[in-house]
Amino acid sequence: MPAMTSAPPHTTLESSYAPLEGPGIGRELSPVQEFALFARMLSRLGYDDGLAGHITYQQADGTFLVNPFLIPWDQLRASDVCVCDSSGSQIAGRYRINSATELHFAFHRVRTARVIVHNHPKWSTAWSAMRRLPPVYDQSSALASGRLVLVDEYTGTVEQRQAAEQVIEAMGDAEMAILANHGVLIIADSLPELLTRARVLEVRSHNAWHVEAMGPGGRPLPDDMVTRLGQGLEKVGGAFPGYFESMARREISADPSVLD
Repeated sequence: MPAMTSAPPHTTLESSYAPLEGPGIGRELSPVQEFALFARMLSRLGYDDGLAGHITYQQADGTFLVNPFLIPWDQLRASDVCVCDSSGSQIAGRYRINSATELHFAFHRVRTARVIVHNHPKWSTAWSAMRRLPPVYDQSSALASGRLVLVDEYTGTVEQRQAAEQVIEAMGDAEMAILANHGVLIIADSLPELLTRARVLEVRSHNAWHVEAMGPGGRPLPDDMVTRLGQGLEKVGGAFPGYFESMARREISADPSVLD
């Protein structure tokens, strides 16, 4: 008779995502290099609506790194990144920023968030046109910290301060929003945390579209399970451990000039 073995220890979501000793990026990066890599990662995830969209990344000295208006995210290099002061006025950069970035600075004035991204990714924007939040039909679609809301007060582009303030009020304390008939807005405390949220939001939107296109019968995950999965990530900083680093290695390998 074979010897009995003890049952394996229970693995929680928190322990599954505990920090591991991974390969890292393999080099030290400046903030503008991190920013350029981040923009390219987002583009690869589907945040690639031509010249549209904006990213702000707050620095320790109170300034903000901002993407220029005239360069698609998949072409951005470190030397292209612009700098703005806390009021949103551009103080450095060879290209100008998008005036619609006013939405970001209005948020930065009232919310504690180092990173904000606005764009029009394909699948999330399809749900914005439906004025619905995509249901969570699978585990991968639930693995994001923070709360997603629908902002259903579309009044046009967001470069005007009044429109920005309306979005902020409607979003409340949520970290992610689908802007009806427009796109998405995501805030986070770090680049890795925002990258995780951006990825999961687009996966959730993509998978939900396909499930519902198949017809009746899809069963969303229970709300309490979705909450537990998200809270597990919150306990490890809101990001998949090692995800940002692995994506950075991929972008550097694909085009080392991103760091120039």
